[in-house]
Amino acid sequence: MKRNPLKSALIALIGLTLGLLLAGQVNSFLGIAYLPKDLPQEPRLSARPVSPATPPLEPVAAIVLPPGTLQSDLYARAAAALADALAERTGTRPQVLESPGPLPKGWLILVGPGVEKAPPDPQGFSITPRDWEGRPALVLESGSPLGHAYGMYYLADLARTGADTASFFAARVRTPALPHRLVDIGAVGVERDPRRWDPTDYHHGLGAFRDAFLPDPPYVDAETIRRYEADFKDYVHRMISYGNNGIVLGGFLEFVNFDRVGNGFEVYPADSPYRQRQQAMREHLGRLMQYAHDQGLEVVLDTDMVALTPPLRAYFDRRFGGMATENPEFWEVYRLGLEELFETMPYVDGVMIRIGEAGAIYNIPGWDYTSALEVRSVEAAQAMLRAFLQAAEAHGKWIIFRSWSVGIGEVGNMHVDVEAYNQVLGGVSSPNLLVSTKYVMGDFYSYLPLNPTLAQGAHDRLIEMQHRLEFEGFMAFPDYIAPMHQVALQAFRRTNPHIRGLWQWNQGGGPPHAGPMSLYPFYGFWLWIDANAWVTSQLAWEPDADPVALTEMWVRRTFGNDPVTVHNMTELLLRSREPVLQGLYIGPFARQRVRALGLETTPMMWIFEWDIVDGSSSVLSVVYDISKEDLEGAIGEGFQAVEAVRRMQALVQEIDPSTWRQPELYPKVVASLEYEANLLETLAWYRRAFLRYYQWLDTGDRAAFEDWQTAWAHFQEKRAEHLARYEGDLDFPAYNFFSADAGMAHAVRGPAMAWLARLFLLVTVLLLLLGADPVLRLLPDFPGRNGLRALWAGWTDPGGLSGIPRFAPVDNLVALGLPVLVLLLDHLTVSSFLSPHYIWLMVVVMGTFAGVLLALNRRAGARRVGSALAASLMLWSAVPLTPVAVRGPLFLWYCLWTRAAFRTALITANGLVGVWMLWGVYRTLRSVAGRSRLGALGHILVAVGGVLVLAGAVPALMGLEQAITRLNNEMAVLPLGLSLILGIVTHLDIPRALPLMMMAMGAALALVGGLLTLPDVLRHRS
Repeated sequence: MKRNPLKSALIALIGLTLGLLLAGQVNSFLGIAYLPKDLPQEPRLSARPVSPATPPLEPVAAIVLPPGTLQSDLYARAAAALADALAERTGTRPQVLESPGPLPKGWLILVGPGVEKAPPDPQGFSITPRDWEGRPALVLESGSPLGHAYGMYYLADLARTGADTASFFAARVRTPALPHRLVDIGAVGVERDPRRWDPTDYHHGLGAFRDAFLPDPPYVDAETIRRYEADFKDYVHRMISYGNNGIVLGGFLEFVNFDRVGNGFEVYPADSPYRQRQQAMREHLGRLMQYAHDQGLEVVLDTDMVALTPPLRAYFDRRFGGMATENPEFWEVYRLGLEELFETMPYVDGVMIRIGEAGAIYNIPGWDYTSALEVRSVEAAQAMLRAFLQAAEAHGKWIIFRSWSVGIGEVGNMHVDVEAYNQVLGGVSSPNLLVSTKYVMGDFYSYLPLNPTLAQGAHDRLIEMQHRLEFEGFMAFPDYIAPMHQVALQAFRRTNPHIRGLWQWNQGGGPPHAGPMSLYPFYGFWLWIDANAWVTSQLAWEPDADPVALTEMWVRRTFGNDPVTVHNMTELLLRSREPVLQGLYIGPFARQRVRALGLETTPMMWIFEWDIVDGSSSVLSVVYDISKEDLEGAIGEGFQAVEAVRRMQALVQEIDPSTWRQPELYPKVVASLEYEANLLETLAWYRRAFLRYYQWLDTGDRAAFEDWQTAWAHFQEKRAEHLARYEGDLDFPAYNFFSADAGMAHAVRGPAMAWLARLFLLVTVLLLLLGADPVLRLLPDFPGRNGLRALWAGWTDPGGLSGIPRFAPVDNLVALGLPVLVLLLDHLTVSSFLSPHYIWLMVVVMGTFAGVLLALNRRAGARRVGSALAASLMLWSAVPLTPVAVRGPLFLWYCLWTRAAFRTALITANGLVGVWMLWGVYRTLRSVAGRSRLGALGHILVAVGGVLVLAGAVPALMGLEQAITRLNNEMAVLPLGLSLILGIVTHLDIPRALPLMMMAMGAALALVGGLLTLPDVLRHRS
């Protein structure tokens, strides 16, 4: 086959064109963009000067309740709290009485005597000093029992926090600014066995009451539920004392039989154990809900959609062929279930629905009430809401729709994008609809703009706020976010008149086990959670209250009224955001919006989701690239955070713990700050190490490399100290460094890999160039000469292979053995010798392609075909090896993630060499193996098809998620924590059927290729 320069140029042009087109697709898929942020200003507050000693307070003789209310938990607990506070403050405990009856002499607090006008809002209350039958009295009036309770708890706080006689007995009227003030259930029902707390468990389900549920009749352990019932009652009244009026519990399918669907037994047959289980659940958990409802709270059930049980899924499969979420009849099933719920459990005031995050991380092992992320389109979301609202409107209940989403499907951006939000909800309206949204433009991180969807729209809105900040240590150290909550609340109320309430998370958010065993307010160290919970609850009543005064009130009600304690602990809380913002975030990066892979990245990223210190090249490359304009500041703030904690420690050291209401809290506060200092110092050294390393990758600066070595050594010492001190500590758990170790293992080997890459590139060039005729003519005859000629011809002029004399054994070694060894070493170098799965992937891809072609041509010059393949594959492998030769494998990844021009050049070069390789194979098959045009093309298609079939079969057998995770855990390309959350496949919206699609496409190519080879086969046989 004669060489045709014009045709070769055309092939090269095709390769360049395909490479450029592929590069454009990859750049578009990655979608990496840096955008500015409009961040709210973090409040900078300071404690008031040290106050004088607490002034005296006049004793109160009696608290007089309305007739019959001493039997009410609501009145009795509130009155007892007020009596306790007054006794602590004055030394005299007032009597708690019912009216009418004889009254003692002295100050009285009269609750609801009916002589004063209550505020229009039944949850508000008025306090009026009066003369009552010749005695001084405070008259507390409200339009509801809950309002009376609020008033008594308010007076208890005044007494406990140092109010003098004049202010305590002053007239006032208080009404809540927000009518809906919901909270989660805290850690009610969560098992408190430290032996079963697993820090490696990243499942999100809180598991409330799970240890009370039995697999067999009676399905619920009544004794365990009774124990949790006492906790539930305590928690309900604690939240009432904070000023809240609603509680959100998980559940929905656990209480529904779908008796209204069809003949009533189509989902669950009459003898189904699910019916017995759900009856037990209604009986036992319903008793708790009834109690909360009777105390005046709104009771809301929380569920993900699509919620499923195996029988319900089977019913959907029978009737609709699967999850037909865009079909209104599909949602009719849930509507009928909701009707049943509201009629059988009338104390349930509403149902909260989330569609944006569901599935495996929420599914409790051994518990078959599960969820699936199936509502992905606008049409499906609207069909669901219309069905649920129809049921709610008929029964006077609430549907609370959470706008939270994680970037999947048409609805994936509705949480933060006004246009997407309006597209989903613009066509849905109802007086029974509340839309609940996180207050920031993303998850509960710092360095995020306020959520723009909360500033607009016609729907009544709830603002979601988290007190146990999951991404910032789960409150193992002080992180006082309540002042930022006030900033957000005030901003949204200025722009949106439809802000109707808060939903506050005291325990919820993230994987409970991945943080400390702080089970609010029952077990572990939950002190700092409480500061956020109490102050934010007060802001729901009075959004414009003085945040410093509220902080001081929490300190007083928690620790006591010692002046030094009040000042120093208030100052500590108000300063606590500084080390968090500096130590857990890298400021220059956090202040930018970063989009990649179709998702908005988090402002933290280098600590990926909760406690995983990340080492992936995708994250660290982008963090450095954004931070490099202020690199010294980015490094320095990590150590500044440690100094900020030291200043907070100094504040605590000035306090006399004997003055505290609970002195046993003091060593925990000390330990909390020691933990924060240790953690932030460890992270500061890691930050310095990886930023200096990436600075060296970017610039080649020797000083940066030396500082990386110093910082890396310090980090290893600090990490060892951190793990030795805190691993296994359930109050202050060690952070997880497996991802950092995986990523930095590549960094440590980087310089050595760069030298190896240079060596193997030199070997590749020598192996190829030594076979060129002009070079061979200058050299004496030597063994392997024909093998080298074959390599040269294989990638320059495959047609010339037929003219090379017969191979001697050493020629086979040179033409086939050495290239295979070089190829293997090339890819070992690219993976830093750290990824067996990457090597196996390369062996599968290249080995299958070569093996199929050699097998098909085993009798027609297979060795010469092999040498052409070996030469082409060596050249192809040299493309990624070239940037590795600059400063190691991470240089390749750094440039790939941060430089669009480099990506384009690299992918284009791969396209060019890849097409040239296929062209060379085609010419080899034509000239050496004697194949026809169609026959040669057919062989290539069969080989490519074989690659696709085998490459698809491996993840099909292993599981796509597992296969990608294993590869990524070794190569550290994407955040290693992805697989622990939703999974890489779900996060990146990769079709789960991809392996089968690859296999089907491969089989189709192989079939077409086989048909194309038939004429050659028939001709050969004839």
